[in-house]
Amino acid sequence: MKHGHLTEQRKNFVEAYCRLGNGTLAAKEAGYKDSPSLVNQASKLKRELSAEISEESSLTAARLRVRNYFQEKHGSPELILVESGIGKVNSAVASTVLIQHFSCELLIFSGVAGGLDPSLQIGDLVIAEELWQHDYGTIIDQELIAHRAGTLPMGIPKENPPFRLDEELKAKIQQAYPDARFGRILSGDTFLNCKETRQQLFEKFQAQAIEMEGAAIAQVAEQFGVRCMIVRSLSDLSGEESMEDFPTFLKEAAARSYRVVNAILGVL
Repeated sequence: MKHGHLTEQRKNFVEAYCRLGNGTLAAKEAGYKDSPSLVNQASKLKRELSAEISEESSLTAARLRVRNYFQEKHGSPELILVESGIGKVNSAVASTVLIQHFSCELLIFSGVAGGLDPSLQIGDLVIAEELWQHDYGTIIDQELIAHRAGTLPMGIPKENPPFRLDEELKAKIQQAYPDARFGRILSGDTFLNCKETRQQLFEKFQAQAIEMEGAAIAQVAEQFGVRCMIVRSLSDLSGEESMEDFPTFLKEAAARSYRVVNAILGVL
């Protein structure tokens, strides 16, 4: 950290706040006197040192090879927010950092997806009950035979189970959000803007949505023995107008996904 203009105590507060996500705890660790006024003092420090806190958070995110992150220790459970970036590799890296560096016990991915199921519309929400990496497998006679990611992709698989949502998690989601729509979501490193391919994927997988991260997160979570939840709101319908619909409805769809995740957090 390059905050040479700060006192040592203020430097310690910035570092502690970025690590703990709680101003009062950071102030205590930095050596500020524990008194009835400490909460107000910590709030004042956060305001005065907001630029330094932002810089330190960015540096920490760079060290961890993730874009942006925020740690919050108010109440329970403790939350770590990370911007994963686009695609399976970025999401796998972010998932690994969350598990190994922060010891996260549950991964929740909130974001947008393209619709595959013709019955769905832009803005509809799908929570992944099953996840497939649709671009992982073996090509036979010009056709891609999907395999479970991480298995040897040769021939026709005898057993080919998808990554599945934990049943206890599903029950809690239904408790918080009774109207939840559960379904099958596909993941792959392509943005789908083709109605013919959309139809082919729907017929092949009977999936509700397609995106670029979820199944990779599920694969990492399974390997580390932690649970995960993928929540998606449709920003487009994966057809010929997807490139126009995606930027138009992105923020609205992402906000809806966030609201649902926020409700679910209340029962975890």
